Amino acid sequence: MAQFGYAPAALSDAAPTCELGEAEAVLEQWFGRPVVLTSSGRAALLLALRTLGLQRYAHRVAMSPKTAQCVFDAVTRAAFPVDPASDHSAADATVLIHQYGHLQNERPNGPVIEDICHAFFASAQTGVRDWAGNMAVFSLPKFFSLPGMAGGIVAADRALANDLRQRRDSAPQLGPAQLAADRASWRTGDAAQMEQLYLRALLHPACSPEAVSALPRDLAALQQTGARRQAVTNAVLDAIPADQLEPEWRAMCAASLPFAVPVFGSEAQLHALVDAASALGFEAGLYQIDRSRRMARPDYASAVLLPCHDQIGAGPLAALCQAIQHCGSEGRP
Repeated sequence: MAQFGYAPAALSDAAPTCELGEAEAVLEQWFGRPVVLTSSGRAALLLALRTLGLQRYAHRVAMSPKTAQCVFDAVTRAAFPVDPASDHSAADATVLIHQYGHLQNERPNGPVIEDICHAFFASAQTGVRDWAGNMAVFSLPKFFSLPGMAGGIVAADRALANDLRQRRDSAPQLGPAQLAADRASWRTGDAAQMEQLYLRALLHPACSPEAVSALPRDLAALQQTGARRQAVTNAVLDAIPADQLEPEWRAMCAASLPFAVPVFGSEAQLHALVDAASALGFEAGLYQIDRSRRMARPDYASAVLLPCHDQIGAGPLAALCQAIQHCGSEGRP
């Protein structure tokens, strides 16, 4: 099983699928705002940018100086140039990225699209939060084991959601043969095929009902997932030594249950933790994390990101927590 995120769910040809409207209704309860599902979080971002009327070489977008290629794929198709987040005055819109689910402290002026692809949870019980803009884009496979890609947009009101849905549904649709091929690519995870799959999902934003068939069907089920995730996150946080994660970060991670919890420390401590986590089967690595959580004035530092999803069993979780505590002593006098 993929420990850092979720492995694609298996789905038989006879498995029931839910209507998109049903899935959108459940997610609307979760986020407290209307939801429009799309083929991926990347497609959702491009759809949101185009709904703002942005065009390449006519409009500029501000975003974090360090971000994933998939975000640039979407942004540069709708606007160009892309500016460092510090230059808000020259931007026509801002993509506020909650990197790895670590909530940004910034609230930029002007049109803001929140990227909550790593921040599905605001707490174990709800996705409702203090929204920074009229649209927020999310990705479901980062938090749920699904048989396909799926993302969406949280809209400020019903009129905006209707506009987004109309734009989504007016895009060219993929034929049955291509959909079958994409389903096969998702199951095998072949790198070359997946790249083409992501590109098609960006250009064809319609979400397949099959892709969200394994999504929890009601608010209570989403909250049960949140409760399991809360337990895992709390266990990991309790294992991290006090000097490797400051109180502000602990409080944020415990409250909002990010995609991954960071562990800071010396080079020796971090490399020891990567080796130990990898030996246990967890996909861990060193990342550059903004300790200030202010994308306009970032303070990057090396950290190990640790998974905290609800599918981690009690045995692997206990072993990971023991490794965190042991590696915290590495490099100390």
